[in-house]
Parts: sequence; C-alpha cells; structure tokens
Amino acid sequence: MQFLRSVSSADDVRPKPSFLARLVFGDRSAGEVPGVARPYGLTFDQGKLYACDSGARRGVVFDFVRKEFRTFGDRGADAFRMPINISRGPDGESYVTDTLRGQVLVLDTEDRPARALRGPEGMKPCDAVWHDGELFVADLGRNAVLVLDPKTGQLRRQIGRAGAGPGEFAQPTNLAFGPHGRLYVSDTLNARVQVLDTKGTPLKVIGSRGRALGQMVRPKGIAVDAESRLYVADAAAESVLVYDRDGRLLMLVGGPGVGRGGLSLPAKVALSREGVELFASCAAPEFRVEYLIFVSNQLGPNKINVYGFGTYQGPVANGEASRP
Repeated sequence: MQFLRSVSSADDVRPKPSFLARLVFGDRSAGEVPGVARPYGLTFDQGKLYACDSGARRGVVFDFVRKEFRTFGDRGADAFRMPINISRGPDGESYVTDTLRGQVLVLDTEDRPARALRGPEGMKPCDAVWHDGELFVADLGRNAVLVLDPKTGQLRRQIGRAGAGPGEFAQPTNLAFGPHGRLYVSDTLNARVQVLDTKGTPLKVIGSRGRALGQMVRPKGIAVDAESRLYVADAAAESVLVYDRDGRLLMLVGGPGVGRGGLSLPAKVALSREGVELFASCAAPEFRVEYLIFVSNQLGPNKINVYGFGTYQGPVANGEASRP
C-alpha cells in the first residue's frame, strides 16, 4: 500500500496557471479557492471523483480527465439538505442519501435530479447501493437494511432489525457488496461489520468492540475488493482496517495525523480499478498500482486521501528484484 496524494480543492485538479497568466491576471491563490468542506461519501467513475460534502450540503466533482472542479445539488427546490453517501448504478445514475430529507435522491448521468425515492414512512437513509436490480438502503430510522425498487422506491423487503444479535443492527451506516454478491453492513454502534446474503441470512461477523488489533471502535465506510478483502474506515481509531476474506486483520492504513497519508475522522473508503493511470505519476517508480483507494477525512486540511494498492518491483534487502 502506498499513499499517493490528497485532494481538497479545485487547485488540486485544475492545471496550474503559467507564469504569464499569473503576471497578467494575478495570483488566484490569493482569493478563495472552492473545495470540499466536510466530505463523507465517495465514488469514482470515469475519471471523476464524486464526494458528498455534508458540511456545505452539496455534492462536488473532481474531474481528473477534464481537470475541472464543480458542484451539484446546491441549487433550487431539489437542493440537498444533508447528503451523506453517493453510489453509482449500472446505467450511470447516482444514488445520494439525504438523511434530513429522508429520501434517496437519484441523479441522471449529468448529475441532474431525476427522481426522489421516499421509501416507507420514517425512512432515514444513510447509504444506498444498487445490486442486481434492487436498491439496498441502510436505514438509521429502523436500524435495518431496506430493499427498494430503484425506480419507484417501493419497499420490497426489510433485512434485520434493532439489536446486537446476528442479523441485528445498531446504526447501520454503510453498505458494500463483495464479488460473490454478499452484502456487507457497517454495524456502527455494535462495532462490527456483518456479512449477509441478499435475503438477509447472516453469514459472518467481522470485528468486535475494542482497541486491540483487529477490533473496531466506530466503523463507518466500507469497501470490498475483487479478492474479498474488506476495507473499514474506523472514525474513532482514525485508520482504515484491511481484513482478508476470513476476517483476519491484514494491515492498517493511515493513522491519526495531518501529515502525508494521515487520517482525521475518516468517514468513507472507496475502491477503483479504473483511473490508475491518472495517479501513476504520484507513485514511486518501483511501485505498480493495481487499484486506487480513496478515503474521506471530515476534519483536517487533507479532505480526501488517495492510496494505491499494488506491487513493489524494486530491489529488496538482499539486492535481488522482487517479483510481481
């Protein structure tokens, strides 16, 4: 694992002005530069990093292909009130959970409002993920996962209920799907991640409450890679914990601090195998990045950290080259 860079404002994606431009138009760094204030949810798609800015109550886009920064969801009657998480569906639509509106807001491929999914009365959505024609919603109001029709918002079934037993939740805040269609639920106040099938049958529990290695304090954002490795952003421990498919701790990423790669109240972790070439210049020459890891920080100057998972191909201690 290697820290690549952090992203916080428009200046982190826009091209730097030339000396002549600075001479003619002045130094734009002297003014206020737009950026992200308190990011939570993240997703990366087609060279664009999307973030829910719960502090500014809007969405932001860092476009690394066009080298642009823009916002969405901050104007008109459809403006966000408290956007928490964002995910993308297979048709390019985005699903934004707004806990104050009590809705999952669906955006089209141009990030314009398409429809609002209200779900059952009293729904307080924190995360929403499309899977196999259904929308799975982490509902803080019911301490359950709701399965909705992604077009109409009609409730199809409920997974779990409030409690601390298998298949029960205390503030389920974040969802992810593994490569075999298993549902991972960040069971925040129970300090664990539960693994279930899509019908709600409990399969496994990863983590337990505590500060020892492998334990969790306040798990929030989660992601699963193609090898079923689980990434957990622990807000209280200010680290990302990485577990293997059997729930054994492999490593910690980040750690408290505002220096390179440090985390400050991390909220979300997102993975992407696409877009690696956009960050290749940030990696060490001997390091081959296989996929990207994005982690949001709700505090501190570095709002979104970018790490690379890959293979070191340089010399090792005995002088031989390492194998990929």
